[in-house]
Amino acid sequence: MAMNPGELNHLFVQTARMHHRRTHCRMNDYGLGEGQPRILWILSQEDGLSQAEVGRRAKLEPATVTATLARLEKRELVERLPDPDDRRVLRCWMTPAGRMLHRTLEGLHHRIETEAFAGFSEDERDRLADYLRRVKGNLERAEARAAELRARVPGAEDAEEEADPDLQAGVAATEKAQAQGEEARR
Repeated sequence: MAMNPGELNHLFVQTARMHHRRTHCRMNDYGLGEGQPRILWILSQEDGLSQAEVGRRAKLEPATVTATLARLEKRELVERLPDPDDRRVLRCWMTPAGRMLHRTLEGLHHRIETEAFAGFSEDERDRLADYLRRVKGNLERAEARAAELRARVPGAEDAEEEADPDLQAGVAATEKAQAQGEEARR
């Protein structure tokens, strides 16, 4: 069955939003806000990281990582201590309560994954994971190219998009399909 232009992207976005909403609601049940579970996961992989390294791995701005760690520290899930060799550097450590909560969250993520992939064979899940890795790689390369273009010439990314015939054809087809869908709904 052929898909309409833009349908795959729409399905991808809807699925990601539903997964995010489901996960976010469950994290709220544990009093965790945006970014906090990710930081707990990062520290579960390597405790004692500098605050700056936690931010790099979480892909968060310095002010955001500082505020997020402060909230986790207030709940006694994380503690920040000065590095003994460089007092300007704060090292981040998960507390026993943080480790216990992280183990609970791992179980929660497993349940959400089980819900999302109910009825999928192991082979189907493996193929989907391969496809998603490829999509992620494609988007990471596109982001890197765009950042490089923006660094060289502000607005160059927009100019490149305007000159890309494949992109323009895709945009035109998507706009046409959307217009036809709106017309059919009337």
